[in-house]
Amino acid sequence: MSAPRPDQDPRVQRREPLAGPGSAAPITGGLRTPLPTALNRKDAAPSYPAFRPRRWTLRARLTALMLVIAAAAMGTVDILLPINLRSSLSDSMDTNLRTVIASIQQPFNVRSLAYEAPSSDVGLTLVTTDGVAKVVRASTAAGDANPQVGSSPPTTGIATVGDVHTRAKYRILAVAIRDVETNARAGYVVAWAPLAPMSEAVGELVVTALLITAAVLILLGAVASVVIRRELKPLEAMATAADDIAAGDLGRRVYPGSAGTEVARLGYAFNGMLDGISQLLDERARNEQRMRQFLADASHELRTPVAAVRGYTDLYKAGMLPEDEAVGRAMQRMGFEADRMGALVGDLLTLIQADNEGAEKYEPVDLAEVLTGVVDDAAVIDPTRTWRMLDAGGRVNPQVGTPPDPESEDYVRSGAGDRQTDPHGFAPVGSPRPLVIGDRHRLHQVFANLLANIRTHTDPGTVATVQVGVTGGEVTVVVSDNGPGVSDADLPKLFDRFYRVDASRSRIKGGTGLGLSIVSAIVRNHRGRVTASHTPGGGLTTTVTLPLWLEPLKTPGAPSKTADHPDGADAADTPRTSERSGPISLGSGGLAQRLTGGQRRNRSQQRP
Repeated sequence: MSAPRPDQDPRVQRREPLAGPGSAAPITGGLRTPLPTALNRKDAAPSYPAFRPRRWTLRARLTALMLVIAAAAMGTVDILLPINLRSSLSDSMDTNLRTVIASIQQPFNVRSLAYEAPSSDVGLTLVTTDGVAKVVRASTAAGDANPQVGSSPPTTGIATVGDVHTRAKYRILAVAIRDVETNARAGYVVAWAPLAPMSEAVGELVVTALLITAAVLILLGAVASVVIRRELKPLEAMATAADDIAAGDLGRRVYPGSAGTEVARLGYAFNGMLDGISQLLDERARNEQRMRQFLADASHELRTPVAAVRGYTDLYKAGMLPEDEAVGRAMQRMGFEADRMGALVGDLLTLIQADNEGAEKYEPVDLAEVLTGVVDDAAVIDPTRTWRMLDAGGRVNPQVGTPPDPESEDYVRSGAGDRQTDPHGFAPVGSPRPLVIGDRHRLHQVFANLLANIRTHTDPGTVATVQVGVTGGEVTVVVSDNGPGVSDADLPKLFDRFYRVDASRSRIKGGTGLGLSIVSAIVRNHRGRVTASHTPGGGLTTTVTLPLWLEPLKTPGAPSKTADHPDGADAADTPRTSERSGPISLGSGGLAQRLTGGQRRNRSQQRP
């Protein structure tokens, strides 16, 4: 019988969206791979593979494996031990036989032979010249023994023979003798020892070893089962927790057990995985909520200009715009609303691109140069406001933005007329250059949007200042104004999409509510951060912080051009990195390759 399909399996239930019924389709929200379906539904039952499960549990298999190994080891001992004992006893018996044979002196008195044997365990048999064998000394181990020695027993080596009347076995060794009176050959003296005592000893050892082995295996099996069960209890807890998690209980965690063990490591890793999954699911839920809110806001923003265009079109079709002047006003309003829609769509596209752009266009960028161009552009676009650029010491740069009045008090107090600047005129001599790694056009867009936000939400006569400085391993740009500012409730929402403090004023000036969202996305993509705060005395201050990039150090005496760097890049340059921000990576192309063109253009360029 084939396994049921997932849609027919009663254990598999349909997935419910995290946000509840009626919501939009779930969106991955930045997750590169979708999470398992079971983790996305709260009412899902545990689903198992459609194959036949193992009959033995892991505890039973481990116990059986341990018993098999122990039985094999002890069985080997049980086999080798009797073999070694038999060999040892046989060697001892053969030694006794040789000792007895060696003690017989030539010639000798046959009558005294029984009393001259040095070992009581060894029996003696006399074989006469006519082949008659007679036991002249019995062994204490076998009193009624009668070995079958034959008429010519072995004299050069020990042999094993049987008994004349029974199945008993003996070890024998013979020596030829001469009569003490006639000095003639008198036959043989055979020394023999029974093998029965040795066999009995070996048998007793085998029985004892087998009993000990059985007892040890039983005890080992019981102890191993208890210990393995205790050690595997965290795994059982993990399996139970996994079933609960599959059913939707993401708050379950397991007790890892004793620290330092493999099971404890698995438990900690399991809990860490659950934490990560919970965070990913929470993040995905937040992303879905933000996306739904984003789509709702975008639909709302587009609905107004679309409704206006449709209304004027309906009026024209109904003949309610008979005069040319009315038609002209309608066309003007339709053009304005179309421009609003175009700006909104353009900002949406920019926002999506800013969220997904990589580091392909990144290069070393001097923020002082970028800010100089942005402030100069703002002064040209809106001369009704004062645009100033300050260095890290708070001194005004008279060459950038709105030309200052040399007689004004703040100009004299700032000391701008007396300051010494580097050849570019951007910062005091000796101060570090505010270099970052990034996309020059996107960074320009960040600060252009911030100044455009000042133009939109402040009144003429407002003073806007831009200050750049290097602190530790970071470049900090502070954009502030002395305008009306925002309330404490609005401050945390400034970088939300489509959020407007004054919606009517923004729409009149063509704002879409996405300018600061674009700023946040670009800064985040450059590994930086942006915050907003109140300006002391009134107004809004926006702070952009980006990782600092330090110029390469040149090795003294190193050639400036090599075959590998035909464009003039210094082969001996070694990139320096800031202590706080860490190395700044430019992707697979490497820092030196991407630095060549952009850095030299920056050094030669005076002002954008």
